[in-house]
Amino acid sequence: MHGTAPFVDEAIRQATIAAHDLHRFDGDERFDAITAFAAALLGAPVALVTLLDAERQRHLSRVGTDVAELPRSASFCSHAIESPGIMIVRDATLDPRFADNPVVTGDLHVRFYAGAPLLSAEGFPLGALCVLDTQPRDGLTPLQTQGLTTLAASVAAILHARRENKALRDSEMRLRSLADALPHLVWASNPDGVPLWINQRWVEATGVAIGLDSAEAFLRVIHPDDHALITERWRTAKASGEAFECELRILNPAGEPRWAMIRSVPFRDDRGEVTHWFGTATDTHGYRLAIEERELISNELSHRIKNIFAVVSGLIHAASRGADDAAALPTSLIDRVAALGRAHDFVRPRAADGSGKPVTLHGLLGTLFDPYRAGEVSRVRVAGANPQIDDRATTPLSLLYHELATNAAKYGALSGNDGWVTLDCIAGDDGGFELLWREQGGPEIHPGDRPAGFGSKLIESSAIRQLGGTLERTWHEGGLAVRLVLPAGALAPA
Repeated sequence: MHGTAPFVDEAIRQATIAAHDLHRFDGDERFDAITAFAAALLGAPVALVTLLDAERQRHLSRVGTDVAELPRSASFCSHAIESPGIMIVRDATLDPRFADNPVVTGDLHVRFYAGAPLLSAEGFPLGALCVLDTQPRDGLTPLQTQGLTTLAASVAAILHARRENKALRDSEMRLRSLADALPHLVWASNPDGVPLWINQRWVEATGVAIGLDSAEAFLRVIHPDDHALITERWRTAKASGEAFECELRILNPAGEPRWAMIRSVPFRDDRGEVTHWFGTATDTHGYRLAIEERELISNELSHRIKNIFAVVSGLIHAASRGADDAAALPTSLIDRVAALGRAHDFVRPRAADGSGKPVTLHGLLGTLFDPYRAGEVSRVRVAGANPQIDDRATTPLSLLYHELATNAAKYGALSGNDGWVTLDCIAGDDGGFELLWREQGGPEIHPGDRPAGFGSKLIESSAIRQLGGTLERTWHEGGLAVRLVLPAGALAPA
């Protein structure tokens, strides 16, 4: 047992007392047994376990008196705590410190006092274990001295255990408060995985206050398809005593799955035995969706790049077959690749002028047909419905109508000064569209009057394979007529 610390600061001593959580003390049977034994050991009528607050002496246990407390000014124990061992007052009436004390002159009629200080783990005196008698005595026998010292040490041990329990409760309370403040799901379980507690975020995120009854309680908020995964990970971790983690889906209050990263770590005692498991679940749903979206965009980009290579390859092949001589090939090829460039302007950003405004059919076609103007008058007149179009529709539409305009300039209505083209867009009741291209005022053309293959392949590739539509071509006295029918969602998904 530590000796009494000399000149102990009273504020420090009071703080040490507060750490023992004695302000809520409502009795302890162990103290009562010790005070009863101390009274019997010394053959004294009164025994006390005292605690010295700033202004009073509280009796945590008492035998032989009903007095629950005394003013500190009347306390013998306030002197006993300054003694390195047992303080003995043989006759209080002869001791100038106590002769006029109310407990000596009053009804308690104290004459003899023997008190052993109760020391904290740091050696700070908290109070005393004392015995009182109404008759003077010569002192204590060696056995009584040893017994009173041993009993005081027992009281101090009980107080220390109470302090440790308070520290543990405070630590757990701080842990729970911290856990409730975290955005993660937090829980603790016993070595077998039975839940001991969960934080408030768990209840908010799942809508379920799980029963603290079995290890299977956790499965109530986990997507059924992930039960096998978490069960296997837990079985392995329990057998090895090692931390584990896995990503799985937790059901929210609406029963919808959200991805979360689960991690659980063991807590061991001094012998290395697992006493608890602590776990967290961190929401990774947004991150998971971002990865999936990124993969989708990557796949879409890869698909588009492949399409561009296929289109350019087709342009080269078709242009080489359609050119009258080698000198005409570069011009033809450059012209068609430029059409791809104009189409790309409508893909990123969402408008040819970079304004970010939605792309419309008239806006796209107006840009493509701008070179075919006669002064202020457009020779390709677009009319009818003007739906918005998305990225996927701009390239095939641009290639298709650029090719029709190019052919009209070479062979059809735009090859002379008097011809023109009308392009009408008609919205269908089913959400689809019908686009009617009709050349007028040009030379009469028949299917065999111009090189075959290029227009058919490129137009059919754009209209049928990429847009999912159907296409009809007819030749009449004024030139070519093309009817393109597109299903709902071909220009922009609903």
